[in-house]
Amino acid sequence: MAIAQHAMDQDRECLTAVPAVHVKIYNQMDKLFCHKKCLKDVEYHTITNGPHDEAMCIECGNRIKFIKKKPGKLLPINIMGAIQSNSAVIYLTISDGKICRRVKSPTLNSVERHTKDGKLVNEEYYTGWKGIITDIQTRESDYGKEWIVSIKDNDCTAQLSFKYSSGYASSFLKALPNVNLASEVTITPKVTIDGEKKRTTIFLNQDGKAVKWYYTKDNQNGCPSLQQVKVKGVLTWDDSDMMEFLEQMVKDKLSKVADSASIDTDDLDEIPF
Repeated sequence: MAIAQHAMDQDRECLTAVPAVHVKIYNQMDKLFCHKKCLKDVEYHTITNGPHDEAMCIECGNRIKFIKKKPGKLLPINIMGAIQSNSAVIYLTISDGKICRRVKSPTLNSVERHTKDGKLVNEEYYTGWKGIITDIQTRESDYGKEWIVSIKDNDCTAQLSFKYSSGYASSFLKALPNVNLASEVTITPKVTIDGEKKRTTIFLNQDGKAVKWYYTKDNQNGCPSLQQVKVKGVLTWDDSDMMEFLEQMVKDKLSKVADSASIDTDDLDEIPF
């Protein structure tokens, strides 16, 4: 009995040694078989410790088994107007084919994870985002060059960022000439896995219809193709010319929209009263 009690005390010390900021305990109604000490079905707590979930026996404190971590709720498209945000801008990224919004504190739909540097963050995931594209820029970040797409819906403005050279970027930009920037568009990222290959893309939908690519393999419309080059003796695909072309296309398209808006304003000034 003394040995068993000593073991129980050690187990509990191990549990309490985990920093409280990394541990959350939730009561569970289901029972699991405690095969270590109790040798019976027992109630348990779920301990979330970093990226893992474990079941802990309430009676003896032993960790019974690893259990699958439950993901947060995947939120639908076109929720932007329903978001209550205290900030002027909502910052979005794309993660594994879903739009990701980091929140300061846990919400009903957020997922907790640790970043590569060990920071604990809470994130919400969406299937897509809907609004009017008001601006498209590039910037240099700690992770390299990236695109920043500003999307406005009612009083909310979001900035969606993704890598400058990526499947997300090329698919978005190749469809952009067919997008009416005066109307709402739905942006839906996706990831497909084919063997060891991972393909990322963005689908655009406007007025209930899919926006087709303006630049295609059969009709390039002046867009350069990928070039195969050798880097340190290894053949690889280079998209430098293509991305430079698409970046200039974005500048030209936004410039035309700005010029059109300026003309409309001038016309209003000439209305007689």
